[in-house]
Amino acid sequence: MEYGTLKPMAQCMVVLEESFYAPRSGGGRYYPIDTTYTDEQGYYVYDFKHVPDSDDYYFDYQVKAVQQNYYNGYRGFQSGYWERDRDIILDPFAWIKVHVKNVNPFDDNDYLFTASKGGGALLWIEN
Repeated sequence: MEYGTLKPMAQCMVVLEESFYAPRSGGGRYYPIDTTYTDEQGYYVYDFKHVPDSDDYYFDYQVKAVQQNYYNGYRGFQSGYWERDRDIILDPFAWIKVHVKNVNPFDDNDYLFTASKGGGALLWIEN
């Protein structure tokens, strides 16, 4: 479902991921084991056989919802339990458009530098 509107998202990719790790190791990394897409009402179904925990390894599962222009959403669940109606909420990217006008130009080399999480951008100011 989409954050804010809570409308179902059709054709959203949903990835089933599995993690296996040794007991008392603190957990493992998730690996994709299957992929499906939501229907028009935002529903999806996975039917898979769980690998039972053993003395050597424990298994955990999660689903990851992926849609273009949205942040990925995750939902973990316990193996061995049937889960129903567990919503995954996807938050859309936010876009901002900025118009900067240099009303007091110093010279032709004026520029404005901005930084953000993950990098920065160099914006040239038109005189």
